[in-house]
Amino acid sequence: MKINIGQLLTYRAQFSPYLEAIVDSQGRYTFEQLNQHVNQIVHWLRANNVQTGDRVAIYSRNRAELVMVYMAAAKLGAIFVPLNARLHPAELEYILESSECKVLFYEDIFATQVNRLRKVPSLELFIQIGNYLSVTSKDELFNNILTGDATEPTITAGGEDPVLLIYTSGTTGRPKGVIITHQILFNALTSSIIPTNFKEKDRYLAVTPLFHISGMHLTAMSIYRGVAIVCLQDFHPVLIWDIIEKERITAMMSVPPMLILMYQTGVWKEKDISSLQSVFCGGTFVPKELVEQYHAIGVGIIVGYGCTEVPGGVSTFNVAMAIDKTHTVGKTQPFSEVKIFDPIKGNEVEPGKVGEIAIKANYVAKGYWKNEEETKKVFRDGWFYTGDLGKFDEDGFLILVDRLKDLIVCNGENIYPAEVEAVLQNIEGVAEAAVIGIPHPVYGKVPRAYVVVKPGYNLSEADILEHCYDRLAAFKCGKDVRFVDSLPRNALGKVSKEELRKQALAELEEQEKVTSKENDESNS
Repeated sequence: MKINIGQLLTYRAQFSPYLEAIVDSQGRYTFEQLNQHVNQIVHWLRANNVQTGDRVAIYSRNRAELVMVYMAAAKLGAIFVPLNARLHPAELEYILESSECKVLFYEDIFATQVNRLRKVPSLELFIQIGNYLSVTSKDELFNNILTGDATEPTITAGGEDPVLLIYTSGTTGRPKGVIITHQILFNALTSSIIPTNFKEKDRYLAVTPLFHISGMHLTAMSIYRGVAIVCLQDFHPVLIWDIIEKERITAMMSVPPMLILMYQTGVWKEKDISSLQSVFCGGTFVPKELVEQYHAIGVGIIVGYGCTEVPGGVSTFNVAMAIDKTHTVGKTQPFSEVKIFDPIKGNEVEPGKVGEIAIKANYVAKGYWKNEEETKKVFRDGWFYTGDLGKFDEDGFLILVDRLKDLIVCNGENIYPAEVEAVLQNIEGVAEAAVIGIPHPVYGKVPRAYVVVKPGYNLSEADILEHCYDRLAAFKCGKDVRFVDSLPRNALGKVSKEELRKQALAELEEQEKVTSKENDESNS
């Protein structure tokens, strides 16, 4: 029998029909109700000629409908393409064209952006979640679908058939579609049971976007284990404590900036947060102080290290392992093998030596959608090469030394400079450009662009930013542009971003000294 991820909901509805499955601002659904709605979507899609292998996309923030469409696509055997709602329409257009999506579900607040996406040749069906469009619209309204046949559909897909296609930005400047099969995702769930420790009747707060791989993975895990998903569309460091108390949240996903802001409010002192046991945190380096602060108030931060290509994660840390190992990303996931390879020679290095982190597991992605060249670069001899540098300490704990040297992780979102630089290079009057990450106290890092202008042109920072904001997601653009006469280069003539980073850090240190001196003078 082939594993089908959508059937996890079928079985859960049989065993826990009246257990709460999902909560959002619009309502509450038991597993039985959720399963019935999913079945209605499956029958509607089939009636509209959506078949096994077709791509079904969704453009939405966190809400119950996203989970419904995810599970419906899985049962149908279609490939679910969750779109990053923070991206620019031009970026979404590329993803939809690359994946040749046939169906687009979209939240009503994105109706204007969707108008630009209607020209994608492969798109045949548009379904709006919400009721803002007029009744004369040709788009189907989601609620109308939830009135049809709710019987359990016949399921034929599963196993090695793709269930997810998640696009992740690449160093080449174009997003790559990561292919995840039903079996791979199920293997990832199995690997994650021990680290997550989800159990029936737990309550998971989905405040980070569900459209990321972590959201897709934890959604499936919640259904698998009988956990209620409480959807939150917007993060607020004060109000989130109200939700945790009211909904008796036991676990949530986060990124360090969120936890820093939440802790700084001090609101947790006034709330009953005794239900909150675990906070999953990742996306960038997690400060040791943050782990210790939450540990002191009875909340365990579980640090996860992974990437879209490895839905089950590479490693996990929690304080129960060893309180003195908070600087690490923990031990490798169950049913996986992680090694450190010399990035030049290719040989495995001994503990304590830095090299490229690689993983071999039965839950590593199949490769990149219609991109054999990029697939061969990182999926080699049964190993997935992450592009991240790290080392094992003497106790087998994995330590991240640095991300892929050019990668900028801003508030949990990955920014690849090559993608931004490609946009900058298309500005008339720009001779060349380089983008690096600058340390930020809350967001981790923010992008800074260094631009060389051609003789005879007069470009301003506003010109550069306007061009970028018209073509890229806001978090990729930042607000920091520096005009320079030339870019530093290494002996091979390549732009030295390392030198730019050194210059930027020296500048920041100097600014801190000036600020500190001014503060001392004002206090004296």
